[in-house]
Amino acid sequence: MCSSVRKMIRLWIAALQLSELFVSSLVHVLYGFYIFSSAVAGDLSLALNELLFKPNNVNNVELVPSETSVAPATANGDLPPIVLVHGIFGFGKGRLGGLSYFAGAEKKDERVLVPDLGSLTSVYDRARELFYYLKGGRVDYGEEHSKACGHSRFGRLYEQGHYPEWDEDHPIHFVGHSAGAQVVRVLQQMLADKAFEGHENTNENWVLSITSLSGAFNGTTRTYLDGMQPEDGKTLNPICLLQLCRIGVIIYDWLDISWLKEYYNFGFDHYNFTWKKVGVWGLIDCLLGNSGPFASGDWILPDLTIQGSIRLNSHLQSFPNTYYFSYATKRTKKIWGVTLPSTIFGIHPLLFIRVLQMSQWRHPPDASPPYKGYKDEDWQENDGALNTISMTHPRLPVEHPSRFVKDDSECHPLQPGIWYYKIVEADHIFFIVNRERAGLFLLPVWCVLTKRPVNVSSLSATISAVWRLKERVLIREEEEGILVFQFRDLETKRHVLFGGPWYYNNAMLLLADYDGVRPLTEVPLNSMEVWVAMAGLRVGMRNPKVLARIGNLLGSFLKPDKAALQAKLPVQRIRIVHDVLRRVLERREFWFTPEISVSLNFQYEKCHGICKGCGFFSHGG
Repeated sequence: MCSSVRKMIRLWIAALQLSELFVSSLVHVLYGFYIFSSAVAGDLSLALNELLFKPNNVNNVELVPSETSVAPATANGDLPPIVLVHGIFGFGKGRLGGLSYFAGAEKKDERVLVPDLGSLTSVYDRARELFYYLKGGRVDYGEEHSKACGHSRFGRLYEQGHYPEWDEDHPIHFVGHSAGAQVVRVLQQMLADKAFEGHENTNENWVLSITSLSGAFNGTTRTYLDGMQPEDGKTLNPICLLQLCRIGVIIYDWLDISWLKEYYNFGFDHYNFTWKKVGVWGLIDCLLGNSGPFASGDWILPDLTIQGSIRLNSHLQSFPNTYYFSYATKRTKKIWGVTLPSTIFGIHPLLFIRVLQMSQWRHPPDASPPYKGYKDEDWQENDGALNTISMTHPRLPVEHPSRFVKDDSECHPLQPGIWYYKIVEADHIFFIVNRERAGLFLLPVWCVLTKRPVNVSSLSATISAVWRLKERVLIREEEEGILVFQFRDLETKRHVLFGGPWYYNNAMLLLADYDGVRPLTEVPLNSMEVWVAMAGLRVGMRNPKVLARIGNLLGSFLKPDKAALQAKLPVQRIRIVHDVLRRVLERREFWFTPEISVSLNFQYEKCHGICKGCGFFSHGG
């Protein structure tokens, strides 16, 4: 009887595990297909637009360098460049069409570089690739390492580096997301060890600063949930998500479809296991685990286990002349002593199940702990991909100097050689991905210009109706009078940020774009965009120059009402940014010359709560 019960329990557990594997695989495949199809659709749309609207005059054609050009993106002036290093399954500039791993950061400044490194290759291989991406030349993985792992010693050729002048006098700021942070640390250690043949003058001072965004310093328990064996942190379970991933990657690289690999490349070209080079038997050999990166362990997942991170960290230092910063993330909280996801809507669907599973992770009792002093409860807080304890600073096997930052003013002046870290309420992909095409939005911060308490539920219902949303907007009062709104699409964001002014219960709402990282007290909530109608301008004064001059006297001029301007209407309208600390003017005399002046009457449209006595907002409101 007891044996039958135990058998039923084992079958039930196996069924649950297979169901979880099916759901996880489906979610990951669908999300990957969504990202990939978005990139292809964007490129097709762009190509069709260029075909249909191509200008006839060839003299109007502007030559723009290709995204995949090897021309160097040199720094502007004396300011050092900023190199953004992606994490696992990431991609650099030029991959996946117009998608941006770092949410478009590289489009804001030419000094920002986003290299395309192997998305699944080992931390070691990626660090080597990063060096040659910057300095130029053919990637050299090193003779000893290449022989041990069974791949070619040399890889991609960069005919000219993206920052060839890189040296101690021209150092670089590095920003790494997830595994990218560990890649930068390994690169800095290689520079200190003079590990690049032909570049004997390297040293650790080539790196000015390292900033980690959800960095994988000490490994993650998610690797075990996805299929790495917790006993050694090297081998895979026979049936798991990573086995499916391994099979898919091998087939993808073996097929070697050029246009697909132009869009996305896992980075294993130096293993040469394409159908042209190894044939069908080579494919079978890789699938059976007898050859290739998954057989040698020269891929990213073993480096992300706790054991693998300890092996890496045992050779890595924090250097006394480099500044180190870290933003750790978490989406969990303790409820009656149990660690659970802190929210539903604030976690990307791709990560929600893993947030829950990681918060309940227990290391197998029959397996040796990954290090002396290991406790399950230390590893429960997480962001769906990494444990928060792993992201703050390097702490295994030896803890590096660190300082937890609550207020930025506490850490001035900054000292090199110390890891300054903050903990941010966010999931693992908060800092990344082009948010115009994927993910949830933590968008505006609002301040309500009233001294009365705000009913958040009533505000949500009212403002959602005003914006004609299908479902209520999520609102949280993070601090007194300051609200954070969360949306799902960019169009709503733009409408909210630029379609105002908005008011509630006869009080104006001030809004500002929010990155979710800065303290709310640092977000400027003292202005709003408004339309101002004015009467009293003579016909000859109804022109763009005069309207701009008046707008800049009232606030910051944005634009005129083109229809009213073209028709020379008696009532002209201008869009301005109004500082709420300044008085709202109802009438003012403007002098254009010592002899010519006009008296203008102003009406601030859709503005409520203005005190008739003093002209300020929220006076006694």
